[in-house]
Amino acid sequence: MVEDVAVNALYAENQRVLARLLAEAGDAQGAALLGERADRTTSALLERCWSPIDEDFHGLAGRSEM
Repeated sequence: MVEDVAVNALYAENQRVLARLLAEAGDAQGAALLGERADRTTSALLERCWSPIDEDFHGLAGRSEM
């Protein structure tokens, strides 16, 4: 298993863009759902991949990341 920072950052941003498009199209429920997913993705990146020691993000890999 691999958790790549760049891929997940793009995934979160795409969720935010889709949420805005859904809101503009009048789908408030879909927009809220994707906004929440984007927030969870961003929170997971900060929690799991941010290193305050290095002040940098690190990807994760290995069986322990399953």
